[in-house]
Amino acid sequence: MNTEIWLLSMAGFCINDGKLSKYNFADEKEEVILEKAIQAQVSADGKMMLYRSGGDFGITKIAPGQKPDAGKLKLDNLEMKIDPSKEWQQIYIDGWRIYRDFFYVNNLHGVDWKAVKENYAQLVPFVDHRADLDFILSEMISESNTGHSYVDWGDFEKPKRIEGGLLGAQLIADEKTGYYKIAKIYKGQNWDESLRSPLTEQGVNVKEGDFLISIDGHEIKTTDNPYEFLENTIGKQVEIVVNSTPEKDFARTSTIKPIKSELDLLYYNWVLERRAMVDKLSGGKIGYIHVPNTAVEGNRELFKGMYAYNDKDALIIDDRYNGGGFIPDVMADLLDRKTLSYWNVNGLTPNENTRNCAQRSKSDADKRLLLFGWRRISVLFPKKRTWTINWNPHLGRSGWYFRKCTTG
Repeated sequence: MNTEIWLLSMAGFCINDGKLSKYNFADEKEEVILEKAIQAQVSADGKMMLYRSGGDFGITKIAPGQKPDAGKLKLDNLEMKIDPSKEWQQIYIDGWRIYRDFFYVNNLHGVDWKAVKENYAQLVPFVDHRADLDFILSEMISESNTGHSYVDWGDFEKPKRIEGGLLGAQLIADEKTGYYKIAKIYKGQNWDESLRSPLTEQGVNVKEGDFLISIDGHEIKTTDNPYEFLENTIGKQVEIVVNSTPEKDFARTSTIKPIKSELDLLYYNWVLERRAMVDKLSGGKIGYIHVPNTAVEGNRELFKGMYAYNDKDALIIDDRYNGGGFIPDVMADLLDRKTLSYWNVNGLTPNENTRNCAQRSKSDADKRLLLFGWRRISVLFPKKRTWTINWNPHLGRSGWYFRKCTTG
């Protein structure tokens, strides 16, 4: 029996602090082969290795005390001629093989995978751009009827984009006056950059119903696109002029910093509206929590809501449009906790939890419903659910790589 084992250490998060070491079980002795080794590949005969140290590569003997630059390869002038058509053909075959060899079940959901390969292979000779190949790969793997199967884009340049700034507000054109009116200002949490609402920040004097008169000195009329004057302004100071009437006299000037996206603000305001509706219809007796996913954000919202609404008679935990994430065991544990001790308050009764889930929820939202069912937590099911969870492969950008597999 070979009593030696080669330990390949990954810098920062694996054994030996990034050192490639040799350990002999019989002597219980460890010898450092190479310092600062990030990766290493041992030759077939076990005598040599190709290693990576930082951005350098080298080939050296497998023996104790190797210097960090031992056998360093000079790659400064390394050039490679690539035939894209041949490379794309190889990528297509490799992608097909990975699904054939590493799919989480041997029967590949009953799909004739060889026939799938031959079918889509007819399109590969007509690929003129790597994005075209990515489309074909996406169509091919979709034949497996598997959730969590992805294709990452390949190596192609993307043009630099000039981002447009946004006000965090809804503008409507008032044809009678010829000006834009600020119909709605989205509420935000301005201490959080992702939920910053520019028109609600300190020192900004803008109200819903105001007319937008100008942006950075440019008068804005309904014949203009107001966002044209917000190009390349994200996070920069911009001067806007508004008035309660469609005229320049007595108008108010404020300095704002536009944001890149309003999506988070739209979501936040959607939750506030649902919460207010539940509070109104229940007479303040029921709390409302929306769980956007089962990752960090979803867990944070659930824990925040459970403490904030501990005095409510019941909770509605809304699972619609859920983005998936982690296995929701922590969420299930939180909702299934049993009371061990508490300070008694006259009139306080235990909470009842109801779970609401709609069709547009992803991956682990279904697992969560299953866990809640097992633990006898009330769930409102939609008419149908179609999501299935199988595995997490990625067809990678600079090579093929996989995430851990899960079955469901």
